[in-house]
Parts: sequence; structure tokens; C-alpha cells
Amino acid sequence: AASGRGSRESSPRGGGGDVPTRDVWVGEPDRSVDEHFAKNTISTTKYTWWNFLFKNLFEQFRRIANAYFLLIAALQLVPGLSNVSFFSSIFPLSIVLGVTAVKELFEDVKRARSDRTINRRATQVVDTTVRAERLVDKQWRDLQGGHI
Repeated sequence: AASGRGSRESSPRGGGGDVPTRDVWVGEPDRSVDEHFAKNTISTTKYTWWNFLFKNLFEQFRRIANAYFLLIAALQLVPGLSNVSFFSSIFPLSIVLGVTAVKELFEDVKRARSDRTINRRATQVVDTTVRAERLVDKQWRDLQGGHI
């Protein structure tokens, strides 16, 4: 393969944009590594431990019904606009938000477990570092361009 690391070529599909090129050396995965390209790890989770609360609340208030009930609860804070307590309007909304957040968390944990199972799945690649080429076990997440 010709050296093209870092070079750019016109896209064969048209569109006028430049796309990065990549050299893949068959049987030489260490030579094919390029930090600009994605790893072979699968991740379908939506949240991380530190962004769950913020992302989840953002997603829930994108629903018009939740945003409406939040507006109603905020209006309950203004004296003279309401004859019911703030608690009576915020409590049902917080129950709905809490149940939905628990459901989303449960589904995201299931996605993370599935990702982990797939990433740890075993496969075999040809070990070209020894004279007598042999198959060696690798996990899917450790595969890279150039593996046979």
C-alpha cells in the first residue's frame, strides 16, 4: 500500500468534500493503526454515570406534556394565580419523571451489558509475528484494520 497517512482525497461519491484516507496493511495490524479512525468497540448506551440526570431531564422535557405540566407547576408558585398548593401540581409530575428515569436507567444498563457481551466475544485472527502462522484468540474489541 502506498503511504497516504494524513493525506486527503476527493470523495468518490461526489459532494465536493474531502475524506481522510487510510492505509490498511493486510497481516500487519500494528502498521495499520491510525488514531484518527474509530476503534472496534461497540457502545450503544445513551448515558454515562455523570450525565444521566441532565440528559434524562432534557429528554423528558422535550416531550410537550412534561413541559406543559412543569409550566403549570411554575405558575402555582405565583400567589393569586392558583387556589391549589404547589405540592399538588409538582408531585404527579415528579412521579412521572421518576418512573420514566428509572425505566431509562434500566434500559441503558441492559444496553451496556449487551455491549460488553459483544465486545468480549471471541474470534480468531492469524498471528503473523511467528514464522508458522497460526490462529490466536482475540476479543472483538481488540480487532483492528489489518487483522486476517
